[in-house]
Amino acid sequence: MRKEVRIVVADDHRMVRKAWELLLAERDDFKVVGQAANGAEVLQVLQETRADIVLMDLDMPVMNGIEATDQIRNCYPWIKVIALTMQKESAYIKRFFAAGASGFLTKNASEDELLDAVQQVLAGQRYLSKEVSEVLSSSLLAPTSDDARSRLGGLSEREVEIVKLIAAGNTTSQIADKLSVSIKTVESHRRNIFKKLEVKNVAQMISKSKERII
Repeated sequence: MRKEVRIVVADDHRMVRKAWELLLAERDDFKVVGQAANGAEVLQVLQETRADIVLMDLDMPVMNGIEATDQIRNCYPWIKVIALTMQKESAYIKRFFAAGASGFLTKNASEDELLDAVQQVLAGQRYLSKEVSEVLSSSLLAPTSDDARSRLGGLSEREVEIVKLIAAGNTTSQIADKLSVSIKTVESHRRNIFKKLEVKNVAQMISKSKERII
């Protein structure tokens, strides 16, 4: 009899969590032992139940997936974290693995690919989906500039995009519509931007960003 794999699913959309739970329930050796709508809830769930795998979205309110993964590595180093996200920018991928992740899948992944990823990370390997591998390959081939990264204040490409949309006068709701993400995701990005730029409000953010990216 194979060991039961205990899985926590983290995503800020309830229907997404439910869909993955139903898919995983079709396997006798997989059991979803918890769900979470943000990184803080993931940590709370892990305090209350034993888990082997966390399927982690990256863009979540309160605490994003990268921050949660870093804390999981420190508190529960035996738990394997696999990204299951729409994000596929090279900066996100690198930050996620630097935080201690074991695998990276986009939400376009098939059922077979998800199962393969779980099996590989449990065996102590890292897993990158083909789609993500192609993104990283392109990133490695593209010229990079330390000066350019410095001017951006450490912001990701998506965060830069959001800064520009805010500076152009778009509301949070309008930005969410334009980027096809949730309002909570935009708010999470904005908090990260404030933290990276060391500002407390939109006016300060725009002023500090003006010479760098706008």
